[in-house]
Amino acid sequence: MLVVFSYVLFFPSFSIILTDRRMNEQLAFHAGQAMFLWLFMILVIIVLKALAAFGSAYVNMSFLGVFSGVLFFVFWLYTLKCSFVFLMGKKVNIPFISNISDRMA
Repeated sequence: MLVVFSYVLFFPSFSIILTDRRMNEQLAFHAGQAMFLWLFMILVIIVLKALAAFGSAYVNMSFLGVFSGVLFFVFWLYTLKCSFVFLMGKKVNIPFISNISDRMA
C-alpha cells in the first residue's frame, strides 16, 4: 500500500528506499520508479516556471504558467493510473524511468 502512496504523494518512496523494505524487489522497483517520475516532473515544472518568469520580462508568457499547472494535473492523473496498475498486480513500464528503476532495485 505504501507504493500506491509513493506514486501519488512522492515522499513515501523515500520510506521504502531508505529502509529495509527495499529488500523486496517489487517494492524497490516501484518506489524508485515513482521517485524518478516525480523528480522528472518537478524538474519540468521548475523549467517551465523559470521560462515563464524569464520570458515575462519581454513577452506575455502566462500561458507557460497555465500550461505547467495543466501538465501537473495530467501528471498526477497518470500517477493515479500507475498506482491502480500496481494494485492490479501488474508491472508499470515507463520509458527510460523503468530502466533506471530496474537497475536500482
